[in-house]
Amino acid sequence: PILQRSPLAGDLNMQRMHDLLLQMGRSGTIYIAAINGSTAGGGLELCLACDLRYIAHDGELAQPEVLLGFPPGAGGTQRLARLIGRARALELMLSGRVVTPEEAKSLGLVTDVVPHDQLMERVMAVAEVLATRYKRAVSVIKRCTLEGGSLPLEEGLLREQSGFLALLGTKAAKNAMQAYVSFVEQHGIIPAMDPEAREQLRAGTFAPFHEQEE
Repeated sequence: PILQRSPLAGDLNMQRMHDLLLQMGRSGTIYIAAINGSTAGGGLELCLACDLRYIAHDGELAQPEVLLGFPPGAGGTQRLARLIGRARALELMLSGRVVTPEEAKSLGLVTDVVPHDQLMERVMAVAEVLATRYKRAVSVIKRCTLEGGSLPLEEGLLREQSGFLALLGTKAAKNAMQAYVSFVEQHGIIPAMDPEAREQLRAGTFAPFHEQEE
């Protein structure tokens, strides 16, 4: 409370923002940004911390801080470069220009472009499927990708192997693999070769993980 009434209040709020966005990147929850209009500066930096980004066909994006004489402050220089590459990120941040939805998709800045009136329906449909993913596996995948991806290859691989071995022994993984093996023994093919089983795998109903949390 004392700091909030001092000149350090802005720094404190910024640190809280950074902590929140870092927690999103380590969480077992999958975050999806639904961008339905103009999103710039801190708004874009929040979207960059999400795992997937969908934008309406009439939306637009920008990282325009340089036009006001200061750099992005909520992770834009780091997450944008990691997402679309250093050269493209620098061009966008140094120019401060607006990016259209189609260009954003071609850059890999967004997952897809959706008609404005269908945006939330599309995002909710994606979220419904992804919500079935095993949260502990999601957390490992995100941390290995977001944090391990900036490490030397050997260190990144060690982090991946650590997460892989840690989850192999969980009840969820054991039950899912048993269901997989049983299907192969019964049908003589792997589940991905069977249309119904493949859809169950995609939808998270082949071996529901929410019933197996430990």
